[in-house]
Amino acid sequence: MKFSIVTISALPWRTGTSINPLLRAAYLSKEHKVELVLPECKNIPKTSQFKFAEKEDIRQKSFSYLDQALPINKWNRKNITINFYEGIYKSFCDSIYPKKSILDYPFQGDILIIQDPLQLFLQPSFLPDFKTLFLSYPMKRQYGLVIGIIETNHFYFIPEITRNSLEAWLWKTVLKLLGNFFLSQQCDAIIAVSSTFPRLHKNFIIENVNGVHDKFFYDNSLTSEKKGLYYIGKLTHLKNVDKLLEFAVRFKLKIDFFGGILDVPRELPKKLRESYDQRMSLCREWLRTDHINYKSQAFAPEEKLLSYSTFINFSESEGLCTTTAEALAMGKFVIIPDHPSNDFFKSFKNALIFTKYSEVIGLIHQINDSQPVYDSTTKQLSWSNANKRLMNIIQYQRQSKNGSIAKTSRQTDIL
Repeated sequence: MKFSIVTISALPWRTGTSINPLLRAAYLSKEHKVELVLPECKNIPKTSQFKFAEKEDIRQKSFSYLDQALPINKWNRKNITINFYEGIYKSFCDSIYPKKSILDYPFQGDILIIQDPLQLFLQPSFLPDFKTLFLSYPMKRQYGLVIGIIETNHFYFIPEITRNSLEAWLWKTVLKLLGNFFLSQQCDAIIAVSSTFPRLHKNFIIENVNGVHDKFFYDNSLTSEKKGLYYIGKLTHLKNVDKLLEFAVRFKLKIDFFGGILDVPRELPKKLRESYDQRMSLCREWLRTDHINYKSQAFAPEEKLLSYSTFINFSESEGLCTTTAEALAMGKFVIIPDHPSNDFFKSFKNALIFTKYSEVIGLIHQINDSQPVYDSTTKQLSWSNANKRLMNIIQYQRQSKNGSIAKTSRQTDIL
């Protein structure tokens, strides 16, 4: 099998949407040929959280990252090809979209993995290319199998962007209807990493096919005592960081915060920008509180976070939170809300779930002066096991597709 993995971001922007497909490609490369297709985007302003690099620089950074991150027996560099499509940056939502329809790209693989297909199939106008939609041959008929993997929760951010309940409902309804129609046309199946997403395909599969890097896995019994609370991630109210900070200040909780503070996009409508500014100003003020320790970004979290016992995260915006998975892999307690995006984590011994913020203090007292137990089942979070789950889905979908094609051909012959 040869895979093509298409995604919406690339190094040097180090976030889940760039690292996850890179590691997926690496782990698949051990046994398969893999084409990784990344955006090249030249209109990104310096003020954006994105960082721009030329094609060759992106290639070098990608391979350098894998050389440093993975043992040589975990992946096969010779089996990975990195290619590019032309992207365009939209400052309104601080995101990258294909400049032209992704349907016209000549992918090399017979199995396509489309990361965040809602974004990759949209034009910069945020609408599908209807001319291409109705006149082109569907991708699922051109390739052996087309799988979309949904990770980014666009439906969560719509109400935050519009700040109008009726307008948000209309946008979400339109996106759901268009997404369902368009993805069903182009993809054989859609995998959602959690049940937080609406059903966007008649063949809609909920499965966590993302993994945690091996360097995060730590045997808790072999380490020194762990203490303290921390949060790591983007410091923005879109991830409920304002609620976490307010909570910490109210109850005088000592929490260390790691992450970059996101600036408010200038292109937002004035009222919305003012609302964002107000909430982020409060965050900056709370970060200066005596018992709140702001440590900026952690570029080697697997090393810098080892001494902490507990990760606390109020966010409900992710499809499935990578930093929560990493904390569990490192053998930490995680205090997280009872939310569909966290369903995968509920089975782990060190996951502490709350339904109301008033329960959080009780959970903190519950684990006070205790150490997380070593949980061998966290190996389910590894990339090796994530790719096994993905390959099981792919094998089943291929058999199902080949069977239905054969059945259709026999019926045609009879007619």
